[in-house]
Amino acid sequence: MKKKNLIIIGLILIAFVGGWGWRTYQNWPIHEGWQTLKDEEVGFSMQYPPEMQARNNSNKSATFYYLGATQSTGTELYDGINVTIIQDDLGDGGMSKYIERSIEQTKSIGSVSKPLAPTSINGISGFSYTAHTLGEYEIFFMPKGKDKVMVITYIAPDPKNNGYQKTVEDMFSTLKILR
Repeated sequence: MKKKNLIIIGLILIAFVGGWGWRTYQNWPIHEGWQTLKDEEVGFSMQYPPEMQARNNSNKSATFYYLGATQSTGTELYDGINVTIIQDDLGDGGMSKYIERSIEQTKSIGSVSKPLAPTSINGISGFSYTAHTLGEYEIFFMPKGKDKVMVITYIAPDPKNNGYQKTVEDMFSTLKILR
């Protein structure tokens, strides 16, 4: 009886570990043809599709953008993707005060449409909220050491259902924080 129970437990463990390994492999991002932006100053790397533009900015930030077919230049984004990543000093009060100041700034020009909540991007823990200003922006705050924060802001309006949200999620699945 003990031998039979040990065999059953062994088979369950093999199935569980094997199944977990397969799911992990299946969910691993594979982005053939994508490019990688590595920004040592901001402290991250992330992949993006070849049709998207990416640039390192001089103010400790990086921007990824794509303009959809119906988007006009010189206007608010209503068809496309914009992802901005900055590194900033937390200042007095640490992370909670930094986020509180961000929310107050958002409320001065728009509203918070989804409240602050814990979140993670590619296993990196932080916080996020959604702002409504000229569109719906999601804003993420990821701690970077004890006195810095990485702020990731994105908007992906998709009037033609081109899968922009999925593209952003695929990009985020490749985000790596550089030390």
